[in-house]
Amino acid sequence: LDQGDFIVQFMDMAEEEMKKTMDEIIPTRLETLLELALRTSTANADPFKDDLKVDLVPYDLVTQLFRILSIDTKREKDYKVDPTDLHLSGLEAFTFDYIVKWPVSLVLNRKTLTRYQMLFRHFFYCKHVERQLCGVWMSNKAAKISTLQSCRWYASAFALRQRMLNFVQNFEYYMMFEVVEPNWTVFESNMESVSNIDDVLAYHNDFLDICLKDCMLTNPELLKIVHKLMMVCVTFSNFVQRLNQSTNVELEVAKLTSRSDTLQAAHTARER
Repeated sequence: LDQGDFIVQFMDMAEEEMKKTMDEIIPTRLETLLELALRTSTANADPFKDDLKVDLVPYDLVTQLFRILSIDTKREKDYKVDPTDLHLSGLEAFTFDYIVKWPVSLVLNRKTLTRYQMLFRHFFYCKHVERQLCGVWMSNKAAKISTLQSCRWYASAFALRQRMLNFVQNFEYYMMFEVVEPNWTVFESNMESVSNIDDVLAYHNDFLDICLKDCMLTNPELLKIVHKLMMVCVTFSNFVQRLNQSTNVELEVAKLTSRSDTLQAAHTARER
């Protein structure tokens, strides 16, 4: 997600497909886009690239985590949601899956892969929000030729967009470089002294536990706050994008009207 071009390639290719609902998405198309992204990026050199697969899960990340955290508690029944009632988009349902061969499957079992998927979905959604905010930044050219009153409004929107972008990028940086990377380094150093498979499982579970905890995926209250902040960023991005589109339409109409008036004046002058 952070150090390769593969994920950027894939998100560029699959962006339109991800906007659709789960019922409208064709999984084979996503698989094709994934394979194309792998073949046309630096990931092509990875000998295990063909083991990476696309998966669409019936729950968004927040619902999935709350269901797990509420097991054997009084709130467990509160999160028994019918998946058809969630109306998920492709982005909310998307995750990667991985085909693990024996004997590596002893360590990378289904429970472990589910934890990796939860981390990935968290990172992936943050990356999507960052891309949305960057898209707003790129589409702000229309504001430069707006009226003075509109420019004042846009200035406030630009400042808010920059604060949102700073937050999302710093949050991503924190998770990548202050949580995952140092803990992975510790895990690798611990692996040098293992003597049996039980030690490997223990160190690997410790690594995943710390990552989930420090990325705020085990605290429901913190997770709700982070999710709400991300939703505010997405709502803001969609609003500004719609506003920019309407502004562009108005500018085109104004240009056409002006051009029509010029042609009409020239035609009248010729008749005279």
